[in-house]
Amino acid sequence: MRMKILAGAALAVIMAAGAANCAPILPSTGLAFDAGAFRPSDSTTRDALGETWIGGQVSYRQKQVGPISTDLSIGYYKAGGRSFANRVSDDTVDTSGYVIPMVYRTKTTVPLTGMYYGGGVGAYYANVEGIDGDGVITPGASESGTKFGWELFGGMKLMGPLSAELGYRNVRGDVAGMDLSGFTLTVKGKF
Repeated sequence: MRMKILAGAALAVIMAAGAANCAPILPSTGLAFDAGAFRPSDSTTRDALGETWIGGQVSYRQKQVGPISTDLSIGYYKAGGRSFANRVSDDTVDTSGYVIPMVYRTKTTVPLTGMYYGGGVGAYYANVEGIDGDGVITPGASESGTKFGWELFGGMKLMGPLSAELGYRNVRGDVAGMDLSGFTLTVKGKF
């Protein structure tokens, strides 16, 4: 709950700060790249795989009609992983994971502000190592799967081709007992 309040406050600050920026967001078609972080909203997932996952996405802006645009994106976010003592032997069990979001997004640009908001739906492929299908840390365990979900986001133009974006993704179901829903914070650019 505390993270949702912080995310809401951060989004409000981003949107308020962009009110004075009147430049357009990005050209209507082409490739855009973003780099940033994903933070799972589930504490069990953060404890098992890491607080912050680093990664990015590549998006192809399909078309823009007035202030509304659509894009297809594919990304990669990697968990930092953790090491846990093995209860059976004297060695450790290392956990790791990654998620590949493939999302169709629609974005609306707010005229004369440099801000935008939108949402998307898509598939999220994930792989988790060191955790079995019941969410138990187990040496050699590996679980992967594709889940469907949605995301909401908002952002603002920074300078030149750059913009900052804060989002929330809700992924239905889990992989190896890990909930892949959470918050993203990225910097986007078209080069």
